[in-house]
Amino acid sequence: MKKLEPNYAIVAIRKDNINADSIDIIHTVLQEGPPTWSDFLNLYKELQTDEEFGLIEEDFVLLPGSDDMIRHFKQEYETLVEADSKS
Repeated sequence: MKKLEPNYAIVAIRKDNINADSIDIIHTVLQEGPPTWSDFLNLYKELQTDEEFGLIEEDFVLLPGSDDMIRHFKQEYETLVEADSKS
């Protein structure tokens, strides 16, 4: 399996927490290439309709991940990949 090289992210954030000092990210999608408008629309529809994500009742918005978020997500991803390769 090809290892993902995440350079972009789409994050789902609760609407009631957008202007707070800290944000509540409830879902993240990492991507190698820049997200398109279609990526945002498809993800929004999936999160609103697929019970597996547990977000059907949530009031959220999708935003591009900031550079700081992407650096953090990359570190988390690398940790998961490393742990998976050892098991």
